[in-house]
Amino acid sequence: MEQTAKNKLDYFHVAVMMVLTFAIGFLPPFGQITVEGMKVLGVFIGLIYGWCFIGLFWPSLFGFFAIALSGVSSVLELLSTAFSNTTVVLLIILSGFAGCLNRLGVSQILAYWIMSKKIFLGRPWLLAGGMIFSVMLLGLMGTSYAAIFLFWSIIDEILKANNIEKGNLFSSIIYALVVVGVITSGGSVPYLPGFLIWGGFLNGAIALEPAAGMFFILGVLHVSISLFACLLIAKYILRVDGSKFIMTEDMRKRFESIKANKIQKIGLVLLLAFFIVVLVPSFMPAGELKTFLNLFGVPGFAILYMIFFAILKDETGKPACDLVRAYKDNLGFEMIALIAITIPLGNLMSGGDIGISATLGAYCIHLFEDFNVYAMVVLTVLVLGLVTQVMHNLVLGAIFLPILIPMGMAMGLNPYTYFFVLRIAFVTAYMTPAASLNAGMIFGRGDIPTKHSILIGFILYLVMNGVALALIPLCNIMFAGVV
Repeated sequence: MEQTAKNKLDYFHVAVMMVLTFAIGFLPPFGQITVEGMKVLGVFIGLIYGWCFIGLFWPSLFGFFAIALSGVSSVLELLSTAFSNTTVVLLIILSGFAGCLNRLGVSQILAYWIMSKKIFLGRPWLLAGGMIFSVMLLGLMGTSYAAIFLFWSIIDEILKANNIEKGNLFSSIIYALVVVGVITSGGSVPYLPGFLIWGGFLNGAIALEPAAGMFFILGVLHVSISLFACLLIAKYILRVDGSKFIMTEDMRKRFESIKANKIQKIGLVLLLAFFIVVLVPSFMPAGELKTFLNLFGVPGFAILYMIFFAILKDETGKPACDLVRAYKDNLGFEMIALIAITIPLGNLMSGGDIGISATLGAYCIHLFEDFNVYAMVVLTVLVLGLVTQVMHNLVLGAIFLPILIPMGMAMGLNPYTYFFVLRIAFVTAYMTPAASLNAGMIFGRGDIPTKHSILIGFILYLVMNGVALALIPLCNIMFAGVV
């Protein structure tokens, strides 16, 4: 009976999506939007509904058919535009790279090495800080959900060893910050999906590539300040009792006994080398070395890293990394489909002969015409940061970045600075279960009470957006010579 009711609801959402997609195209044009523009707008609104209530994958694929049905382009042309785009290509290549890192196990060795330090014994808040530092490092390495489950298991072990009942505010905060630390730090790395997706939105908005090295530094600085500020708030403002959260000597010795094998040591060394060769060119003056490194870039060195470990054999004679399995385990078809459809759709919406972007841009300029630049930035960051608690952040990015970034440039704002703070607003989505997949992980963990999840999400919203806004002067300095 329950399944029948769910099926009916699913069909209802599909029907609404179809109506929005095709019916809006028959409405009379308004503003500067043309007849063709109304058809494209219908597809866009229909997709937004589908993404919010149905899912990301098949509605994104349906978008190619719906645009073609409007007569503005063929399905093959749309697919060619999408899958020849740099962002989509990078997502495909680097999904395997992240999977390779996970299969090598370099992140687990690093985590156990940090947790084995004697400095954490008898110091619960320092132990919590060490965990946050560790998960940020693992997030930078691209371990994603593997690192989350690894540290959740370590937290569980510490709670059990000290007879601490789950459901207390301290454990809820540490569980949640592990998720945020991994995901947010990973979004600063130029070869991980978070950076690639949002960088693709920036490129689509103003045809500029993100300055990878500078975004990496600012991103790491932002997440470090934000998460440790959350710990300080928990300790000194909320006065959370964490006194019993202590790692035992037996646990420390067990972590210490876990040693890296030869392949993992090589993996760590080469990963450090990979970081250097992909980030350093952002800070190098023009010259032959920079030109040479840029010939390969992130995808080239990622391919080289994967091939090396596909050739290298382990003690059993098998490849150190099975690249086919690495791709099977890590290729995110939903994200690729979503980004793929937003590329041709974004191109159409921003086209001058469609009129959608011009109409929305004119409305936004009128809305903010009495604001100074900084007030406009603060308002858009805080408002969109709230909206993304109930609406998928990638959907919001697809809607607003092509409008707000050019508008900010027209008001004299550095586009990279505005992009940096807007991206933080979009990804700080933890206040409700529907805010993001990562929020769903926190709300879905049975030993974190819902009231704790909401409180933590609200604190993250205030702290992470506040830190981002405070970094605007530094952003302006760092990005001054880039644009």
